[in-house]
Amino acid sequence: MCLLICKIMITIYLKQSYNLLKENRFVNGISIAGTALSVAAVMLIYLVYQVNFSAYAPESNRYRILFVSSLQACGSDGHPINNGGMSHKVVRECLYPLQTPEAVTAFTSGDLPVNVHGQQFYDKYAIKFTDDGFWKVFDFTFLAGGPFTHTDWESGIRKAVISDKLARRLFGTVEAVGQTLRMNYADYRICGVVKEVSRAAESSYGDVWIPYTANASLLKDNISYCEGTTGEFQACILSRSRSDFEAIRREMLKLQSTFNASLTGTKLDYMHSPFTQWQAVLGTNGFSEGTVGEWLKSTGAVILFLLLLPALNIIGITLTQFRKRRSEIGVRKAFGRTSGDRKFTDLLHGWPDRVAAVIRLAVTLQIAFLFGRCFADARHADTASHFCGSFLFYVDIESAECCDSCLASFADAYYGSVA
Repeated sequence: MCLLICKIMITIYLKQSYNLLKENRFVNGISIAGTALSVAAVMLIYLVYQVNFSAYAPESNRYRILFVSSLQACGSDGHPINNGGMSHKVVRECLYPLQTPEAVTAFTSGDLPVNVHGQQFYDKYAIKFTDDGFWKVFDFTFLAGGPFTHTDWESGIRKAVISDKLARRLFGTVEAVGQTLRMNYADYRICGVVKEVSRAAESSYGDVWIPYTANASLLKDNISYCEGTTGEFQACILSRSRSDFEAIRREMLKLQSTFNASLTGTKLDYMHSPFTQWQAVLGTNGFSEGTVGEWLKSTGAVILFLLLLPALNIIGITLTQFRKRRSEIGVRKAFGRTSGDRKFTDLLHGWPDRVAAVIRLAVTLQIAFLFGRCFADARHADTASHFCGSFLFYVDIESAECCDSCLASFADAYYGSVA
């Protein structure tokens, strides 16, 4: 019997809620669209920061990596002469000798034309010039073959690892090991094929990975300018654990001092390098340092504003519905209803509005989810499929909105008691 009564009451509330939504379709449409856009914008901001901070293949060790993206070459008087990447000389004498970390890799990127013999047309692809330590720092999924070895790197042998996407485009299959591709008028033998890498993984992203020793121009140090300290290289240092970060920094400073002592008129300064993935998310890039305070002033203020919009929207809906019931509350008060009775009754009678709010919320979250998928797909399809399933984040938003709806119910009762 009780279940039947509850079923009837729920049916009545749903019908009343549906009728409430139909009373003013324009206002409800604006309410749903505005809340959906706000929630979608917050989801998009969260998605961007999650992509930039989370660890995922091939950058599964992000939380143990220190990034060295730039250095500053200063004169003997201490004034800066050049800000930029590192030369091969700096990498060889200041980073490769490090003993504390598990692995060190240096790399640089560029876009070069790639095709195969017999093709008259070519397209440019992202090329990563790197070393054998690259495969220790990043965990690629090899679909065929394997990486080039330390001997290949030292000898400057023209071997290449390509993505499965490029392999299918050039050869029609991922079984491309042993094939030859032509890049910048030079032939490279394919030794491995890896799963395609998302563009969001900036340090490891590429279509082709080759030993930088195969490019003679990268090994030439311009001794006449800053004594050969500037160049195009960046580096990633994989620590054994995050507790080793300070020890690695101390060892880097020690090697830096030894290296500076060998120079005559130039001094090397890493500026804000090395930095962690979290510092990179906050805005640190080697040239400048990002802080939590600066992040809160910029992105945090935007998120707070976007979160306030749905709250103000719900308050406006509550006040609008309450104005419609003002005369009813006055009549009930005139007939002697006590304050406690009015609050309890208003809370019960407010449930159709709350059910309507939940319906609006469901539609809003669905629209917001579609917006988030569209924005994420525009960034990168693979990343979208991995991160748009962040169920916990959506639950957090839904919980917050439902809490706002429940609080609005108590607000109805309170306004009714003081009207």
